[in-house]
Amino acid sequence: MFDYSGLVLYAIFIPLIVALASLFVAKIPKIGANIAKGSCIITLLIILVILLILVPAVETNPIQTEFFSFMMINATATIGIYVDLLSLLPAILCTFIAILVLVYTISYISPKNKAYCASSDFNRIYPLSLLLVSSIIGALFSSNMIGLLFFWELISLSLFGLISFWYRERDSVKAAFKCFIMTHIGSLALFVATIVLYSETGTLSILEYQTALVPTGLATLIILSLTLVALLPKAAQMPFHTWLPDSTTAPTPAVLLILASDSAGIYLLIRFFTQTFRPVMEQLPFVPFPGFFGNINIWSFILSTIGIITLVSAAANALTETNLKRILGYSVISELGFCVMVTGFASAMGVTSGLFYLSSHLLVAGLLFLCIGSVIYMTGKTDINQIGGLYKYMPLTTILTAISVLAIGGLPMLSEFIGKYLIIQSTFDLGSPFFLAATMLGGVFHLAISVRLLYSVFLDKDKHACISSSLSDPPLTMLLPMVILASGIVILGVVPNLLLDSIILPAIGQIGFQANLVEPLVILSTSLGHWTPLVISVAILTSVAALSIFVTRFTKKKKRDPSNADAFKPFLCGEDPENRYDLQSGLYYDSVIQNLRLDEAKRASDVDRFYNFLIKQFTKLCNSVSKFDIEQKFSFAFLSFFIATVVLLIIVIFVV
Repeated sequence: MFDYSGLVLYAIFIPLIVALASLFVAKIPKIGANIAKGSCIITLLIILVILLILVPAVETNPIQTEFFSFMMINATATIGIYVDLLSLLPAILCTFIAILVLVYTISYISPKNKAYCASSDFNRIYPLSLLLVSSIIGALFSSNMIGLLFFWELISLSLFGLISFWYRERDSVKAAFKCFIMTHIGSLALFVATIVLYSETGTLSILEYQTALVPTGLATLIILSLTLVALLPKAAQMPFHTWLPDSTTAPTPAVLLILASDSAGIYLLIRFFTQTFRPVMEQLPFVPFPGFFGNINIWSFILSTIGIITLVSAAANALTETNLKRILGYSVISELGFCVMVTGFASAMGVTSGLFYLSSHLLVAGLLFLCIGSVIYMTGKTDINQIGGLYKYMPLTTILTAISVLAIGGLPMLSEFIGKYLIIQSTFDLGSPFFLAATMLGGVFHLAISVRLLYSVFLDKDKHACISSSLSDPPLTMLLPMVILASGIVILGVVPNLLLDSIILPAIGQIGFQANLVEPLVILSTSLGHWTPLVISVAILTSVAALSIFVTRFTKKKKRDPSNADAFKPFLCGEDPENRYDLQSGLYYDSVIQNLRLDEAKRASDVDRFYNFLIKQFTKLCNSVSKFDIEQKFSFAFLSFFIATVVLLIIVIFVV
């Protein structure tokens, strides 16, 4: 019988080895840079093939192998892997996104990019992408807390390197350190949780906690709280989410890779709170008013409420931002709030909808990021108020952006429709009008954000926008990843069973749930009804084709009068500069912002004010402590440090 554990090790360590080797290969004169770039892309393609090979291999039995053990002070740590379909899904998605990112980077980081002063030489996005993929796969496949802690830290270091790509710019360095600090708050919480878990269970194996952890006691509450704090930063959830919008100072393809890394946080939320800690959570009391909140326990309600708060607050920020990439950054956080909300339900349909929505979200948000990156590449502008009317010059980019916007709007035939349908189904199964209302509100917010981008950037010919007639669609190496993502959105929307049948539903079964969504003839079956996405898609295409033929053949073509301002009036979420502050123009975007008081909501949910307050207090403390400095010499200072270290070790050994 073939030993698949070797393939798992290849998937974890080959990217790391190639990342290091590429730094030396790139130094070969003339051809080194191209060889290094090609080797990084080919390596990720190989890793993707390996991961796909593992899918049928773990469908019946997960791969579980222990490689070696070592003694700690009071424990024996075993390093091993555990690979099932739940861990394979985000690994495949991250690797797939990383391949597209590196192909996109070939042209994006070049002298032709009008936004940056960059060369076409080999840059650190390539090795850091491999390092990030390696660390994500390592974290996903770790069977014990020691391995998870190691790769969890490696993810933070990779993110730091990607965000600080433009290290000569102050904002990039600040954003990188902000990410580093916030994610390390999570790492510290995970480290302390590991200590408490071992003290309570006597094991470091993640899977053994399901039976070894006692469902009651203060220690259990501490473990749940620390684990939640540990996972929130990398899932970009309130209040540890503000590093993600700041990280958009990195090049656009790097930002997309950073976005893909958030899937590791969502995965661990599912792994811990729907499988590992399920016996503990099942013992917790339910929230009151089940007719409104549904049949959900207190801890699940807390987790889902965090998702809702993140969803709404991040959407309010996205609707009031003007920087293109920050708008998308907040939009991504808001979409991830959906995933956390349904994951918190800890139900079969909740986890199913969360995994499908996460997969769809990476495709849709990825396409939107790459389209906006193409706009930045061609125009050199990132302010939404300085760009407009690009549909004339970038028609393919406009069409691809429209696909992502229509997907976010929930158009049948596109993947996001399936995802939102499953989320709505999960709220019905829970019996919760509260979460159903939050889902509807989130859908409206996300549509408003995406339509605002589409209209303002591509359709609105603002008189203040400086548009050059030399603009065009981006090069092929940038268009190709965009087309692939758009194709994936359509395929998952037309035939969602490809993903549901092959990975998601079997993964749900492996963690102990039963979700029977799929029937013969490619029919989705839920309590809301039976329907076939493929038939609906064909019906929509037929209707659109018939309507187009009717409009073109049986209606008179009327020429627009350029002198008539009404010919250029905007539609939903657009802005009319002349009526911007007219209260009667209630349909216009700016008036909606004022009436909903989104600016106030943005300021109220700005947790950065709290972080800045802590920084100021810490700075004052440092200034006060510095007054005790007596200008010790180096040798004496080193001796003091050494003595203090010895004293601490003695305390740990003989007291603790």
